[in-house]
Amino acid sequence: MQRVIEAIKSEFETDQSSMEDMLRVLLKQLIISSTRIWKRKHAGTDEGSRYDFEFSRYFSQLVEGNYRKLHTVSEYANILNITPKTLNRRITHVSEKSSNEVIKDRIILEGKRLLVHTRYSVKEIGDKLGYDDTSYFIRMFSAHAQSSPQQFRQLYQHSE
Repeated sequence: MQRVIEAIKSEFETDQSSMEDMLRVLLKQLIISSTRIWKRKHAGTDEGSRYDFEFSRYFSQLVEGNYRKLHTVSEYANILNITPKTLNRRITHVSEKSSNEVIKDRIILEGKRLLVHTRYSVKEIGDKLGYDDTSYFIRMFSAHAQSSPQQFRQLYQHSE
């Protein structure tokens, strides 16, 4: 796993063509490796825990495919035919995060990526992430990232 982390650092510093594609591949490799390690470590746990872990993975994949258009726990719970409370209980059973945090973290991550790697305005980024109201996107981003989108972009640009 250390090799993958070093490859990610190296790729990020090279700034070559297709860097984002390579970073996605390496991050996926890191996630798969981490998952395998976690599964080996927790192989002896009960059937319910394994089921919740697989459910958590499925939920994460669902968020990955829909975070641009679905933003609430209720929307995901409806897709899964469970209540928001049940969804949150099953996710927090396996993860340190609530289902809402999983959703918001993914949206924030994409917002940060777009702020750093594109010249899109904050309004355009909010639109791309499914927010009709730019001010709501800014408030949500600021609350989770501890800086406004503009401040985040400036901070990152000054650190290079």
